[in-house]
Amino acid sequence: MLEGYTEISREQIHRSDLNTVDVMKPLITFDSIIDTDVGLIILIAKKYRNPNIFNLELLDSMSVKDLAGVLYARPIENPISICTNVALPEIDELYQDFMDNYYQDVLEYSITTELINTIEIWEKYGGIHTTILCKTQSEIDLLDQYYELKKCDKILLENAKKANILNTFPQYYFKHTEDDYIREVSNTPLVAKTIYIPRYQFNFDIDDKGKRSINKSPSIMRIYEGIANIFMQ
Repeated sequence: MLEGYTEISREQIHRSDLNTVDVMKPLITFDSIIDTDVGLIILIAKKYRNPNIFNLELLDSMSVKDLAGVLYARPIENPISICTNVALPEIDELYQDFMDNYYQDVLEYSITTELINTIEIWEKYGGIHTTILCKTQSEIDLLDQYYELKKCDKILLENAKKANILNTFPQYYFKHTEDDYIREVSNTPLVAKTIYIPRYQFNFDIDDKGKRSINKSPSIMRIYEGIANIFMQ
């Protein structure tokens, strides 16, 4: 029997005097909550309708729900890959141009992921406090517009690095197996942490027999060295 368990009353448990605040303190990246891939494709469909680059027939045939599903199942990380016949690396350059020069427009059309509902439940009923890691102030400003995220802490990646807190969280939620967020976090020792990564197709390696396994990116391999637990959600 757990030590001291007999001294805990049912009333204490039900009113959350014994909550999970010290056990669950997740760090979640901005792009795990806000789907900028959807925002980018909607922006292209509305304002950058170049038929020599983009498959406008496909873009016009999809609802936002359809689009989110296609993006989730894509094998290539670059979201533009779903709606163009332009070859790599040209679409990577195109993607970077949009994200560098039109990011505010991308944010305007972006949607939330289902994780926002989980965070709301955590904050409201579970005593679990979330910190959201962002790259820009405009991302923080967008998050502050959602009442579900009002109580969450938001911190810029650069400030988190300076404060040396990137390895202080028990749980981490990343969108990709290799991006700026996971790269910076995995550069610090991650011992006995829990990592959650979504089941986007591009986060998997597929062998000759069709068996899927998590993409063994440099960041993922550094996390494994820290004896962290990685879960696909």
